[in-house]
Amino acid sequence: MSAGAGRKALGVTSAELKATIAEAENQHLAAALQLGEALVVQRAMPDRDVASKQAAVDAAQNRLAQLRLMLPIVERAEADALEAARTALDGDCQRQLARHLAALLKAGMQFSVHYQNAASAFRRMVQAGEECSRLLSDQQRRVGNGHLEIRLSGSGLRSMAQAEINRVGLLPFHARGVSAPGTDPRQVSPDYSACNQNLPSLEAEIRSLTARLLPAPAKAQERAEAQNLPR
Repeated sequence: MSAGAGRKALGVTSAELKATIAEAENQHLAAALQLGEALVVQRAMPDRDVASKQAAVDAAQNRLAQLRLMLPIVERAEADALEAARTALDGDCQRQLARHLAALLKAGMQFSVHYQNAASAFRRMVQAGEECSRLLSDQQRRVGNGHLEIRLSGSGLRSMAQAEINRVGLLPFHARGVSAPGTDPRQVSPDYSACNQNLPSLEAEIRSLTARLLPAPAKAQERAEAQNLPR
């Protein structure tokens, strides 16, 4: 039974009944005072009729007693209705909790699978980088005092991957929330601390590295033709 249904069935709330009881107590007290005054007068005037005053006191007392008998019944009905409402609310909360826990489990499983894929992809990156390093020419190895070779090394690729993790999963310092696991704001340049999403993507970094190692066909052709010109 809901609180509204309980009130409809009983026709009154405990608060309303308590207010009515307080009013009945005042009426009983007023009637008792009037009876007392009439009794005092009757002492001097024995013929004075006090029956009506006594009846008023009796009626007020009976009404007060009836109201007081009603109060625990109304309070119990309200308590039952409140408990029913709480039970219904708890049931709804449990259903919502179960739904969100299921969503949490699903997201957690997806995170685990995707992280396994990310870890496997990174190992393949390292393996490919080692093969690229093995195939570098002496001239390519000398570029930037070995800069290209360092970029292709496991540590260099890990640095690029870390930047990608920060680009995707790190929240700006002014944002609310929790950054994704693996992010490290200490590795983000102050220039990007407020907009880490503007960091160069991993794809862009690798494409840039590729462009330095493998010039565009047109440029390679021009270089070959220049080398074949008579001197």
